Amino acid sequence: MGGYYLWSVLVFRKRVGNSRKPVTQEVLPILEACTKKLNLHQTVPIYETSSLRSPCLHGLLRPAIYLPEDIAVIADSNQLTHILMHELTHYKRKDLWFNFLWTLSIGLHWYNPFVWLAVRRMKADQEVACDAGVLEVLGARESSSYGMTLLMLSRLFSQKPVPGVNLTHFWEHKNETKRRVMMITRFKRGSYIGCRAPQHCQYPFLHFNGNLTPPLSGLL
Repeated sequence: MGGYYLWSVLVFRKRVGNSRKPVTQEVLPILEACTKKLNLHQTVPIYETSSLRSPCLHGLLRPAIYLPEDIAVIADSNQLTHILMHELTHYKRKDLWFNFLWTLSIGLHWYNPFVWLAVRRMKADQEVACDAGVLEVLGARESSSYGMTLLMLSRLFSQKPVPGVNLTHFWEHKNETKRRVMMITRFKRGSYIGCRAPQHCQYPFLHFNGNLTPPLSGLL
């Protein structure tokens, strides 16, 4: 597994490294505002690249946000706020580390199809949890606008995932988009039951209009 992880990091760096460049100045104030809203104590580096078609967070030890190079032209300030809030919520929840641990679980139990299914479901729930965490900060009034941002990205970008265990996407799979939008439209403030301690946020409980999505850690 160590060899696979190293290979995946090298693939990402080779694909993105040469095209990575600083974001436009218009994005930086939005990033700063999002950082303050989430009460983060440090600013996450942010870059734009022509090698990715979806915003993502990458890097275990030195995480950074990567945006498609044309996103600042396509998205307005409100949509950029949604995108950056989502990726910064992944950062705050330490999701990259949990993705890494899930990959180790697959390495240890690669022969068990239930482990593969559980990890796939947990990663999908991770995205829903981030959506809920963002709306908990922005407020339920932003749910419709946030959902439209997700749909906008799903229409514009055909995502081809880069191999890598330490990667999160704002939009990842078309099959999950419908589920996420449904959860977003049902969101009510106070429905995200999370906590600030990373060890408790590994498998958050999401409660939307009385529908509880339980964690699947018992399958691992």
